[in-house]
Amino acid sequence: MTPEELLAFEQARRIGYLVQTPETDTGVVRAFRQWCKEQGKPFVTTEGNATSVTLTFDTGSVWKHFLPQYQFLRERPSYFTLDPTEELQVQVRRAINVSGFQGGAGYGGSYTWVAGLSIEHAVQTVQALLSIWEKAQAIHLSKLAQI
Repeated sequence: MTPEELLAFEQARRIGYLVQTPETDTGVVRAFRQWCKEQGKPFVTTEGNATSVTLTFDTGSVWKHFLPQYQFLRERPSYFTLDPTEELQVQVRRAINVSGFQGGAGYGGSYTWVAGLSIEHAVQTVQALLSIWEKAQAIHLSKLAQI
């Protein structure tokens, strides 16, 4: 990776999500996705330009981190979701609805996305969803501990 790419990757690891611009190299995206899988973290990105951003919050690879320990996850790869309880589902919907998005949005299961966000709203929404993820992860880990 170039020094700029390494800096983008390190920033993504530090803040918990990758800020993608049109210039972002696919190698950075792949490296961050791999790091998320290895760490058991959701793959979160904001992608866009100076005026509009699409946010992606993907927990689909989290299960791969836990697969060696919990083989049943092979049959249930969507086990790790952002919204495992009704309360968290409400919180996810609220975070998205107050984001001021101008495009579409989809949430539920292991993949959540919001399009047409201003940069300011994108950062706030990512932070809100990461906060919700902390609660969701605690629920998932508690369930795994009972197995």
